[in-house]
Amino acid sequence: MMHYFLLFAFLIFTATSVIHAASVDQVRSLATQLKCPTCEAQSVADSQAPVAKEIRRVIGQRLEQNKTDKEIMSELTDKYGEHILLSPPLTPSTYLLWFLPLIGLGVILLGWLQTHIRK
Repeated sequence: MMHYFLLFAFLIFTATSVIHAASVDQVRSLATQLKCPTCEAQSVADSQAPVAKEIRRVIGQRLEQNKTDKEIMSELTDKYGEHILLSPPLTPSTYLLWFLPLIGLGVILLGWLQTHIRK
């Protein structure tokens, strides 16, 4: 009888460890997509600032409440604004941000081609 109890306890402990590891990985995955509101060029996952720790805690709580990644990101974006996202979404207000590097590269390429074609 004691063997069954120990086996059951081991299985429960192992299952909770796997679930905890999965939630830690999911918190880290979401936190790497967010910029720390008080740090320069650091993700919430990498920052040790109090606000970053709080955001990680909130992510963990929402995951425990079975919220989806999209719901969690939406809540945090509503609270902190779109500037918290390390990769801003493609919207009319961010078209210039996304396409300006391509336009600049095109202008440089055209300039280079013009100087080399004339020779």
